Amino acid sequence: MTEEAIRAKARVFLKTEGAKFNKSPVDTYPDILKTIGAEILPLEVPSRKHLNISGVLLKGDNDNCPYIIGINYNKPDTHIRFTVAHEIGHIILNHLNRVEILFETASNFNLNNNKYNLLQRLEWEANVFAAEVLVPTNKLKQLIVKNLPPWQLAENFWVSQEVIFYRLLTINAHDYLKEYSEWAQKIQNKKTS
Repeated sequence: MTEEAIRAKARVFLKTEGAKFNKSPVDTYPDILKTIGAEILPLEVPSRKHLNISGVLLKGDNDNCPYIIGINYNKPDTHIRFTVAHEIGHIILNHLNRVEILFETASNFNLNNNKYNLLQRLEWEANVFAAEVLVPTNKLKQLIVKNLPPWQLAENFWVSQEVIFYRLLTINAHDYLKEYSEWAQKIQNKKTS
């Protein structure tokens, strides 16, 4: 699926569920989850570097709950919020028709068009979906015109600065990023360390 097709699906989702998603606290999406047939459960993850799991999506065991989303609540709120949107992306994009279980970890958090294998491709697609749902292109462009600094954009959308950086790149806001080049370099260095 192309990046634009994924973003189009995210925009359709936003038209039907977006108001609920953007107003709800991170752990209370009952209306959205009911609509898509999912339940969120806390994910108990030992704090080991190689087990840096943010979320997991499984097929449910009946028609009343076809999907189970496990969330690691030991992460920052912005990370949890992205993970919920990411797992919803897997559902909307029908990824469980291709694999039986999906894990989101820090190591597969990839907002670049990285298509090495099927799992990486599905993770990338879910990240694109989540980024568009949480930081809609049209709203981001409206706020850039107001010249808000990127850290305020992150606060406004309740996402990490890394997500804002990625979204600024995807909408080709190069002049804006030049104005905040020191910030952009700091975010890039953080991603590579």
